[in-house]
Amino acid sequence: MAFGDAIKSAEWKLLLFLAATICLADGLTASGLNRWLIETTVDPLRGTGLGPLALISLLALLGLFSHLVIHSRTARVSVLLPPALMLASTARLDPLLAMFVLVSATGFCQTLAICAKPVALFAGVDEEGYGPKDLALLSSILLPMQFILIVVFAVTVWPATGALLNTLHLQLVGEP
Repeated sequence: MAFGDAIKSAEWKLLLFLAATICLADGLTASGLNRWLIETTVDPLRGTGLGPLALISLLALLGLFSHLVIHSRTARVSVLLPPALMLASTARLDPLLAMFVLVSATGFCQTLAICAKPVALFAGVDEEGYGPKDLALLSSILLPMQFILIVVFAVTVWPATGALLNTLHLQLVGEP
């Protein structure tokens, strides 16, 4: 498919839908509804004593399934990251690690064609392309694999990277 043809075949309804999602995220913040949501959902979790591994798993699952409700990745991160960082501070979890977990999990968008622009674009290429059943099958295979990868990286790789970055920062600013 030529680039010009791809642009012409872009779903304007999808683009408008994504723009509306971003406006809704802004509206949540401006109206104070986001504060209410945090008070009713995040604050009760603070008292549960979630450990770091439980919180990593919770953030990964939340991020992985959020594409079913919030179809814009930017909106997902905008809505989910502030409460995730608040929870991280109560569970003695590095906020940078919590951010890595959530942001990497919100990249999962294979379940529905509307969840990602490339998936939507290529879903309608021809009659022999893929459909909703194909995407559901793909998602049922990839979602558990991505969950495991995110948790493994969060427990092993990313903490080592953060320690390396902190060491480099201290060397750059001249602190011992």
